[in-house]
Amino acid sequence: MRIRWDPVQVMEAADQLEGHVAKIVKPLQRACKTAEEAKNIPHLPDYVKQRLTAVMFDIERVIGGVERTGYRWDGGKSESYTYMSEGSLQRGIESLRKQVPEDALKEAKSQPALLKIPCHGNSS
Repeated sequence: MRIRWDPVQVMEAADQLEGHVAKIVKPLQRACKTAEEAKNIPHLPDYVKQRLTAVMFDIERVIGGVERTGYRWDGGKSESYTYMSEGSLQRGIESLRKQVPEDALKEAKSQPALLKIPCHGNSS
């Protein structure tokens, strides 16, 4: 079955989305680091630390790729861990790319580009 939409435009949009997301990752990583450092403020109540942890979690969930060393409780032992994850934004973009049928994309790329000539009304 032939698709009625342009797969090349969808892939171009995915590329643009990825570019926009890439621009916001560093500032959000800095925000996450700031929140983590703020948790060390002396005499900070737990409920404020919990809010800071929630902000960090939200940032990491969305952008992923945050590398952080922390501590977790594991069978009576505390150990450091470092993780790299793929964020929900990147997963969404990859999901978008997967929706484009490969054969339709190849066919669209092999077609000569059509000139888009603006239509202007006749002014008789």
